[in-house]
Amino acid sequence: MTSQGDRFSDRVVARLGEVEEEFTRRSLTIAVLGPNLENLDDTGTLKRYQIRDALLDMGHRAFFPEHHIDSTAPDWIGQEQDLLRDDTVDLVIILHTENSWGAFGEISNFVSILDIQMKTAVLFPIEHYKPTQGMTGNIVQGYFVRMPYTYEQMEICQLVSECTQWAQQRQIGIWPELPPHFRF
Repeated sequence: MTSQGDRFSDRVVARLGEVEEEFTRRSLTIAVLGPNLENLDDTGTLKRYQIRDALLDMGHRAFFPEHHIDSTAPDWIGQEQDLLRDDTVDLVIILHTENSWGAFGEISNFVSILDIQMKTAVLFPIEHYKPTQGMTGNIVQGYFVRMPYTYEQMEICQLVSECTQWAQQRQIGIWPELPPHFRF
């Protein structure tokens, strides 16, 4: 025979499991930025597709922002900022590679927009990541969630794994809060 307290704790544990399952089932809207989508010979482009596809396989609504803006318009960066600032976008992933200077431009532009910065994770080649030794390292330091990577890590799909983990953390509400000195 169980006591009244045991039944209550069982109900609490069961309810916590239900709440966790609700969070886990909630799909996110995730923007995946990075190298130009046209160059299918580029390893970074293929990795960007792999990241998007892995997130779709998890049940998320992953998308490429350039499919939702007019990239020929003079204000395309403003359109992209508006899209990413929208509350319906839960996570922004930016993959910067050796040849993706557009992605570096996005990293540079979005670091000062708190609405985007707080929900952005950046993947950055370690060769370019030297904080305090150059502008690129300092800019990426502005993002609280970041992963400097080696090309070996890119080859073994560790970047895809990292992105799916970020999505899971965001999905269940475990996402780093910005430290006070980052807040305005």
